[in-house]
Amino acid sequence: MLDWKVWRWVITGALTVLAIVFLVPTFAPKDQFGNPDLPSWWKGVLPSSTLNLGLDLQGGMHVDLEVGIDAALTNRLNSIGESVVRQLREENVQLQDFRVADGRLVFQATGDQAKRINELVDDEFFDIESVEGASGTATFAYTNAAEREVSDMAVRQAIETIRNRIDQFGVREADVVRKGEDRIVIQLPGIQDPDRALELIQNTAQLEFKLVDTSVSQFQLEQLVESAYAQNPTLQTAPASDDNIQRLNAMLVDRLPTGMQILFSRNNGQYVPVVVQARPLMTGESITDARVQLDTQFNQPNVGIEFNAEGADQFERVTADNTGRQMAIVLDNVVKSAPRINERIGGGRAQITGAFTMDEARDLAIALRSGALPAPVE
Repeated sequence: MLDWKVWRWVITGALTVLAIVFLVPTFAPKDQFGNPDLPSWWKGVLPSSTLNLGLDLQGGMHVDLEVGIDAALTNRLNSIGESVVRQLREENVQLQDFRVADGRLVFQATGDQAKRINELVDDEFFDIESVEGASGTATFAYTNAAEREVSDMAVRQAIETIRNRIDQFGVREADVVRKGEDRIVIQLPGIQDPDRALELIQNTAQLEFKLVDTSVSQFQLEQLVESAYAQNPTLQTAPASDDNIQRLNAMLVDRLPTGMQILFSRNNGQYVPVVVQARPLMTGESITDARVQLDTQFNQPNVGIEFNAEGADQFERVTADNTGRQMAIVLDNVVKSAPRINERIGGGRAQITGAFTMDEARDLAIALRSGALPAPVE
């Protein structure tokens, strides 16, 4: 029988070997996501998780984000406006238009139209109330309680969306917490590609489908844009940025067909202007899945998307109603592609092409799968 001294050495040796086995993943080489690069046989049998080291021990990223609350409030008012217009059209009540300005939702409406709009809003939209506006309009603004709720929900949704993206990106032990009313603090220990991680976090991933307007020739369009650049050269520094797109369209609003706007596509590093309908046919809210696919002819990555039942019906209806026209696939105000609709598209599936690299396609799929941010973050 072994005496207690021998047992002590046996137990000490066993614990030492066990500790070394558990430490191997921590000191093993890391892949691009900061995970241990271990043989497949090791992962199947032995521990493959690293010790959870904080930023102070292994480095990484500390990001302080500010959520664009004003944009979230504007998006909600636009959504209400779209719903009101759609319901009234089903009642054969035609409206000229609506706009969102200075935190207010404004419908251009006659007396009877304004009365019906007020009735509809009172019955179905409890977060806005009628306020005094210009003559010939029905004007609404948030209630105080609703404004606080929409703002708070925007931050909460942003936290959840960012956390989902980080999880799918493969960063271990990421910390995503709220700070104050409109800020989010993120810590990403051991991140190997900070620029790519930051781009994924900030990507709004607002997907829209818009009809292309071909009544303005490409030559005329480029002349319009050049005239705007001549008046304001700063517009040319970042033509596809949200601010510059808004300023450009404000300058050219009287020279474009009613209800149209200028966006840009990128072709070999150059920004090419495209005229599209300002109001989207549909958005990416009904996307249920997004996966990277390879074009079998050119071996080029693209992103295949799938819609839920409601989105599939809407996409089929949109393509049936607009057969023969071009439909721009717009991501964060950039036209990724503008294919011609040759026939009704059923089945609830579509593709986003745009000369992606494999990493760009993967990150776009992650962003679309985890949902669009409710508001931009900086």
